[in-house]
Amino acid sequence: SYISLEKCDTIISDIKSTVLYNSEIENKFALIYPRYIKDVLDLCTNIDTAELGGEDLNSPVLEELLKTNPHTSIYKILESERNKKNSHNNDEYTFFVNNKHFLKENTYFSSYASPLDAFDLIKSNIIIRALKNKEEIEEMILSK
Repeated sequence: SYISLEKCDTIISDIKSTVLYNSEIENKFALIYPRYIKDVLDLCTNIDTAELGGEDLNSPVLEELLKTNPHTSIYKILESERNKKNSHNNDEYTFFVNNKHFLKENTYFSSYASPLDAFDLIKSNIIIRALKNKEEIEEMILSK
């Protein structure tokens, strides 16, 4: 059976927020497919996934089942989203990971330490650069 557009949007949104835009996850690719399977099972079947672990969700049986169904197109959309995000923002993401402590140290900007999408990442990096510039200017003034 087909997944409704509403459920497709739910699956895509969930994977974006839980995997793709989660700065704490380093190997996003390894988690996309198991999360996709979990979401499809949760939303489109009566299978209880509460007890399923990573090994279950990476099962070749489930993978083959989903490959033969129209659900696969959602996975392809998510893969392209991941590729688009990673290739476009690779330098920006590296800069963010190396400097996010500037945001965490400042309570006023701490909410920017967890960007949800590429635009949030760019905003966070702009603030980091501004904080670094401010710090350098203050050091120059104090050293005179």
